[in-house]
Amino acid sequence: MEQNGAKPAFQVNYINPFLESTLKVFKSMLRMDLKVGKPFIKQGVKVNGQVAISTIVMEGGVKGTIRLLLPQKVAERISSILLGFMPKLEDNLVKDIIGEISNIIVGSARKHFDLTVQESFSISVPQVFTGFMSDEQVDTKNKALYIPFSLDEGIFFVEAKLTGK
Repeated sequence: MEQNGAKPAFQVNYINPFLESTLKVFKSMLRMDLKVGKPFIKQGVKVNGQVAISTIVMEGGVKGTIRLLLPQKVAERISSILLGFMPKLEDNLVKDIIGEISNIIVGSARKHFDLTVQESFSISVPQVFTGFMSDEQVDTKNKALYIPFSLDEGIFFVEAKLTGK
């Protein structure tokens, strides 16, 4: 529902391509079947400890960020599948692999947007952070949509903070 020309912040036509692409990339490249949990809206999800976070910025007809929030075990497992050995989160290899996986997800989502979305917008190259995340680093002021994905190594989230014109 639109109010005064503003579109809802959590439009599925902008979020679903990232979710579908995440499922597709994990299945085809990593041979991992993800289970999608129930989406929820919250002011910050605490993913304490060592994490890998990939941030994608969208601008234009829609503005905001899509982030992959990956706990250490999940990020290391993804990396080990592609490398053939188990790296540590501190290794630059993990950061590079999470960036590449994120870039493939963005590319796949972008194909969908080119076919279905009429508005012009841009999607950034993913920026990856690895390291320690504490409660103080969680954004508790702005609501976001969180979609949990589970696999044997744990749960990770796709976080969407988008606003439309």
